[in-house]
Amino acid sequence: MKRRLLASILSLVMILSLLPATAMANENGDTGDAYTAESNDSVEGGSGEDTTAYTLSGNCGADGSNVTWKLEQNDDDLYCVTKMTGDTTSWRFYENKPDDEEGSTTNKVQAYTLTISGEGAMANYARNTTPWGLKLAKLLKVETTDNNVSDFCSPHITQVVFTEDSNVTYIGAHAFRSTSIRTFEFPASVESIGDYAFIMCRQLESITAAGSNDNREFYVEDDVVYQPYDGGLALRFFPLAKWTGAYEIKDDVTALGSNSMQMAEFTSVTIPASVRSINSYAFNSSAIESVIFNGVPSFGTEFENNALPGAGAFSSCENLTTIKNFPQNVTKLPNNLFSGDVSLTGFIIPDSVTEIGNSAFANTGITEIEIPAGVTTIGRGVFSTSVPADGEDAVRTKIAVNFKKSSNLTSIGSACFDGLSYKATFDAEDTLASKVFSQAGYQISFYGQTLPKDDNLVYGWADASSLMVVGLTEKGKKESSIAIPATANAGDETYPVVGIGDSVFAGTAGDDAHANTTLKSVKLGANIEFIGGRAFKYCTELTTVDFSSAAKLARIGDNAFYDAKSVTAWDLSACTKLTTVEDSAFLYGFSTTTTIKLPDSITSWGKNVISSAPVKVYVDVTSTTFTTLVSVLDKKSDTFTFGGETGVYENLAYETQYKNGKYTVTITGFASEATEKDEVVIPDEIKGMKVTAVAEKAFSDANESYKQIKHVTIGKNVSQIGNYAFASSRGSIDGTLESVTFDEGVPVSVGTRAFQKYKDNFTTFDAGNRELTLGDNVFLGSSALTRINIPNVKSLGKGVFHGHENTEGTLIINGEAACDPLTFKNSTGGTNAADSLTKMTIYALGSASEVKDEVKALGDIGSNILCLTNGGVIDVTQDVNATTTGLYTPVYNGDGKVFDGWYDSNDQKLTTKASHGTYTAEWDGSAYTVAPKKVELSYTYGAETLTAGTVTVEASDTVAKPSFTAATSSTYFTVTKNENMTFSVTPTSGLDAGEYEGTIVVTTGDSATHTVSVTLTVAKKSIPVPSEDNTKYTYTGENQTYQVEANEAYTVTGNVKKDAGEYTVTIKLNDKDNTVWEGKDNAEDLEYAFVIDKAAQDAPAAPTLKDRSYTSITLNEVAANDNGATAEYSMDGENWQPFPTFTGLTSGTTYTFYVRYAATDNYNASPASDAVKFTTRRHSSATVTPTPTPEPTPEPTPVPEYEGLSVQPTTYYNEGEQPTYTVTDGNNLNMRGGPGTDYDKIGQVPASTGVTALGTNEDGSWVVVNYNGTYGWLKTEFLNG
Repeated sequence: MKRRLLASILSLVMILSLLPATAMANENGDTGDAYTAESNDSVEGGSGEDTTAYTLSGNCGADGSNVTWKLEQNDDDLYCVTKMTGDTTSWRFYENKPDDEEGSTTNKVQAYTLTISGEGAMANYARNTTPWGLKLAKLLKVETTDNNVSDFCSPHITQVVFTEDSNVTYIGAHAFRSTSIRTFEFPASVESIGDYAFIMCRQLESITAAGSNDNREFYVEDDVVYQPYDGGLALRFFPLAKWTGAYEIKDDVTALGSNSMQMAEFTSVTIPASVRSINSYAFNSSAIESVIFNGVPSFGTEFENNALPGAGAFSSCENLTTIKNFPQNVTKLPNNLFSGDVSLTGFIIPDSVTEIGNSAFANTGITEIEIPAGVTTIGRGVFSTSVPADGEDAVRTKIAVNFKKSSNLTSIGSACFDGLSYKATFDAEDTLASKVFSQAGYQISFYGQTLPKDDNLVYGWADASSLMVVGLTEKGKKESSIAIPATANAGDETYPVVGIGDSVFAGTAGDDAHANTTLKSVKLGANIEFIGGRAFKYCTELTTVDFSSAAKLARIGDNAFYDAKSVTAWDLSACTKLTTVEDSAFLYGFSTTTTIKLPDSITSWGKNVISSAPVKVYVDVTSTTFTTLVSVLDKKSDTFTFGGETGVYENLAYETQYKNGKYTVTITGFASEATEKDEVVIPDEIKGMKVTAVAEKAFSDANESYKQIKHVTIGKNVSQIGNYAFASSRGSIDGTLESVTFDEGVPVSVGTRAFQKYKDNFTTFDAGNRELTLGDNVFLGSSALTRINIPNVKSLGKGVFHGHENTEGTLIINGEAACDPLTFKNSTGGTNAADSLTKMTIYALGSASEVKDEVKALGDIGSNILCLTNGGVIDVTQDVNATTTGLYTPVYNGDGKVFDGWYDSNDQKLTTKASHGTYTAEWDGSAYTVAPKKVELSYTYGAETLTAGTVTVEASDTVAKPSFTAATSSTYFTVTKNENMTFSVTPTSGLDAGEYEGTIVVTTGDSATHTVSVTLTVAKKSIPVPSEDNTKYTYTGENQTYQVEANEAYTVTGNVKKDAGEYTVTIKLNDKDNTVWEGKDNAEDLEYAFVIDKAAQDAPAAPTLKDRSYTSITLNEVAANDNGATAEYSMDGENWQPFPTFTGLTSGTTYTFYVRYAATDNYNASPASDAVKFTTRRHSSATVTPTPTPEPTPEPTPVPEYEGLSVQPTTYYNEGEQPTYTVTDGNNLNMRGGPGTDYDKIGQVPASTGVTALGTNEDGSWVVVNYNGTYGWLKTEFLNG
């Protein structure tokens, strides 16, 4: 039994250190025998303490039930058996007779009877929270942390009885767990049993059930509790002490319940063919030596209640040596399946297995095992082995793991071989499986293969046919330049070098004393596929990393180039198979001017890979890498700046710029390799990026493009044409440009002299309806321009048409455009400059009264003809030669009017060819009026009833035909023609909030057209702002809810809290595009303060005196209260200390003392207790003090020397006084050679693992521990305790 308990403890250590948190939250088979609290030793001896100070009764009913409990002492024999290792308790358990095993002590202790009364259901409890267990903990002065209540308090209960008048229907979870009962009878009223209610009752021999109950969910047969379930029968609870030899499970059982036979005393068990499911910890810590399977059960598939099905089913079975007929259909070996089975020296894993769970073979005696080919997944810590706490040798020190040929391994967890030397062997052909193994950080072996030797590099196997660099030789550590070869030779064999292992070149810290300041340059070989984590970390003098040959590189590990800050340019563009860059890979590896070029293939980018805004990242915007990195920036998981790229699109050269979350493109000229240059078509987009600009001098005479270009088309997204963009410098006949046209699109700014000095061929500049601004001298010297169409120009600079005084042609211009006084002059500076347009026919668009004076003056210059369209527009496709006036016939831009003719300054209608002067267009009105000309519609988002607008058509001439048609292409409203010469304009329902515009064209009976504009406004819906909850909340131990009115328009988060504190309740509109808060007119999240005050605590009784001296007083320590609050002590009621001893006092002086309970996270400090006064001892009045006889000088205590540490502790803890800690959840903790992160990492302690401090540094910020036989320093900031 004792050895079995030791194995249980050993297994528990591994479980807690290796299992995920979900497993620890369940019944993981711990026996709880590793109790180390020394405070109860005196109590266990039977001190006879008066129990009247404690109330040993209370309520234990579920909600709505009235069930009570009571504890009373009885005379049953009960002994506490303790095994000590030095001054530390190794294990402790309870027997009904003394134990004389060598090395153990036995003390008789008080036994108790638990009486249950009342009616209804008992409450469910966790293993450490039964009310009788907690009361016993207080009585016995046992800390209520860990498993102490269930393992060292509940065993004091030797009898459980129900009163005759009780009517209890349900026994709660964990109710009688770990008690020392020997018999138990279910009352007739009991119908069902909670989980774990009778587990670990090690002295239980008899279970019976009284009476009959048609509602009972279970039955008892031969002292075993069974429960039928859908399609099966579960064995739920077992009399652990009844059978000590062989046991055969009855042959109609289909499921063995969780923990059902945990700690059973039988030595062999036969599992019948009927069993389909063996559930978690079913046989944990039992005495079985052999297991016989007569069927093919699985693990945790039926009637399982553990979050990890089947976990630990045979764990901590110290005597288990034989497993017969293990099921050959099992696909997963559950977590901890055989963990702690120290006598199990062999096991054949079935070929059906595809997954081996965490710690499945941890702390077993197996030293060689074969992994079937079908295994794809191996969990964490599967073969790990720890050193027992009692100082005994570990169950094994090495293991050989042989993977069958054709292994399918795809995943293996960490810490699989902790505490062991190991040899893992693969078949040479299983390259993928062995690579998975090696890239998880494990070394592998292959039969008949020898590793190459190198002067600088140390090799290990990446797989059977390839190598990785795993270290440096002493010579290699001194080299400033390292080249990783593509291959390495071992005898006649040549192997590719595919990887660099973790930390191979790394320094240990960033300062010069610990950084790798030797390495200056690295060239990666052609076969490198991965760079391991921290491979070049702290290589602070590294200036060059040559990736040019590393085309196969696929992964760069975390922190790989951390603090490689001397590199100024990283070029990874040749790494075309690179998909993964892990966390912090280049963190601090940049100066402010650093650039990094990336390939197109990256799909995974870790956190803070770069983390430097000035760093320019260059990447193709059509690539997978660009998509990946944009997502990274959006999530703010890294910081950097995209740099622009240069490229070629058809015959054009371009460069890109990234700004405000997007790339744009600037055309910089012809591509160097372009051969076709007669036509320039500026595209709308290149690779999905808008082309927004033509660069300054892009096609100017610098490359003599002006001698070849004939036609230019400006794309719709171009907003800037730079200065001299298409300029010819000489105005010679060499200039070949003939025409420039614009697609419909965004407004364009045309720079200074953009189209200057094309003398003979440049005839057409047609901007269509594109909005323009023209800079100075845009068309300087381009005197062949006979057709200039700029009807939507908004402003013109100086000398725009300089040199056009002899040009005869047509200019269509927005007459209302802003002009400079020199716009139409042959100068950009002189006020008396000559006119630049003297022979042109000019059409000035806009209202005649709004045309600028500079434009109006053109009608008086030279032989110009100026036509004021007076609201009309010009259709340039007309043939002016076919008109009698030789002028274009304008079309009215707006309501239906008909052109009447051109009228001269004397108001005479022009009927012959026009000559020099100014002419104004006149218009006849339609016989119809249409009103209103603008319809405004509106409704609120989500409205069901919509109001239409009405437009009326009236005939002003009785001869007019009373008819009309109305047409629209808008989807935002519909038009319905009515019978009374009106039509209705109805908005479309279901639109998102916003403003929508459209146009209706009405054609009346005289063929005139009338335009009606429509504006539809969909207003955002106002949502009432919920009221704040002014309730004053105080901690109760239960969840409390900040009350917010329910509304489907918003979501409330953060309003349910349990602990005391200040919280923020966030109320977020679900549709911020279409809803706003009423009265706020915005959709910003609402935040309300939710405060749960700490609860009050009752004051403790006044302190009592424990000891006093001449200069000190020690009070009796006050135990923590039920709230978990510890005591604080004071002499003045204001200044408090956590310990009960007061020193530095004066002899023979009376002092006042108080005690209170300290504040916790959820409770305020209690009021102070009543004051009590104590007096220090008074010195004798004798005047002569005899000289004391000197004590012999004791031998100095030897100071330990902890092996492997760079720095030894400044303070050592004595045995028995060594504090214990637990590594914080979530992250493993590095062990260092000294008290600081500058020291070498010499190991790692898993998250949530308990450790014992052996010593500390001067300020207590670091402690020395021993973990798995290795001494190391841990930072206390990351320890709980």
